[in-house]
Amino acid sequence: METSFKNELLRRLSAPDLTLLQPHLEARHLGLRTHLEQTSVPIDTVDFFESGLGLMVAKLRAEVEAEVGLIGFDGMTGAALVMGEDRSPHDCFVQLKAEAIAIDARWRIVLMGSPRRNTSY
Repeated sequence: METSFKNELLRRLSAPDLTLLQPHLEARHLGLRTHLEQTSVPIDTVDFFESGLGLMVAKLRAEVEAEVGLIGFDGMTGAALVMGEDRSPHDCFVQLKAEAIAIDARWRIVLMGSPRRNTSY
């Protein structure tokens, strides 16, 4: 299915799954250092990056952090949701200002209607 999305995950969705999600997707601008996820705080939005970069950071101990992941046009925030959790073990913020397609974290409910769903939703 041909889409106008730049995000590879959205581009690779099947036509039926994209049809389920489309009404819930919203374009948004993400400014530099915008916090997208905070450690142990419920995730409320999933962002599919169209441009820019997101950075995932783990706190090793007080005042010491390590970069543990990057999110670009081939990824999304909210990976913990896919694994059945509602909170991230890491902080996530915008490293380079970005354009993203956002969806409320309750999107898992929408995908339950997908014929391709699996038990991890």
